[in-house]
Amino acid sequence: METDLTPEERLSLIGDQWALMRAGQGKVGAYLKLAQAVAGDASSSVLGMVSSQVGTVENRIAGTDTEREGMKAWVRQTFGSRYAALGKATAEESPEQKRVRAQLLRLAGEAGDEAALAEARAITAKWLVDPASVEPTVAGEAVNVAVHHGDAALYEKMLGISETAKDPQVRSEALYRLAWFHDLALVKRTLDYAVSGKVRNQDSAGMVAEELGDRDSRDLAWQYLHENWEKVVAQLTPESTSGLVGVTGQFCSAEKLTEVPEFFATHKVAATEATVKRAVSGIQDCLDLRAAQEGNLREWLAGR
Repeated sequence: METDLTPEERLSLIGDQWALMRAGQGKVGAYLKLAQAVAGDASSSVLGMVSSQVGTVENRIAGTDTEREGMKAWVRQTFGSRYAALGKATAEESPEQKRVRAQLLRLAGEAGDEAALAEARAITAKWLVDPASVEPTVAGEAVNVAVHHGDAALYEKMLGISETAKDPQVRSEALYRLAWFHDLALVKRTLDYAVSGKVRNQDSAGMVAEELGDRDSRDLAWQYLHENWEKVVAQLTPESTSGLVGVTGQFCSAEKLTEVPEFFATHKVAATEATVKRAVSGIQDCLDLRAAQEGNLREWLAGR
């Protein structure tokens, strides 16, 4: 890729390639090749777009654990090396440089890059003692990465902060991060906590929606919804119900095309029929995208 292109021109290029792929006029491998080309010189705006789109490839095109692991390995190689090249953060970094550092830390760390993950855990340890002691742009993503890979000990600390921190914003951030732990035992704890009456109604629905929207926790959260509906619905408000219903559109299986509308037909909520239809449309969109591009992704991963 020409390195003298402006960020706006790079955004246009990668956006166009993504649109072609989504329309079935291009292959996901061509998109990923272009994403790899911008990894070395991207601005934060380009990295932000790439990060979101790469996440979509992993979550909605990769249909097997092997394909997901292949994507993670590519992210570690492509963006982990870029993160390592940044070196240690300095006080002289510009806001743009901090944003780039934070985005690369999130990309590499969530994919399991050891250096990025170690850095995220070190920053998180400081944040747990005093959130104001760490640079907020990078710290926010560092804590997200640490939580993504977090264990029960970190969960307990995050729970404590969500209940006792003096700063209401810090309490809110810690509360929602409980829903970002991927260990299924901790997912179950979060769901139980969300409907326990110990958190505000709007936060309860948001936490359940977070678990439903994440590929690694959604099956457990869907089962939980079936088994604990009365507890869940007791926490819902008219404003939060639509979000809870709508996030089921993140599912990507033929079974959910029928299960989702059937469930909400017999478990009435304040969400409109149109919200359920949009969720079903989202599921179908994922199935169509996977059918069109999963073979291309598998071929591209095998050829790397």
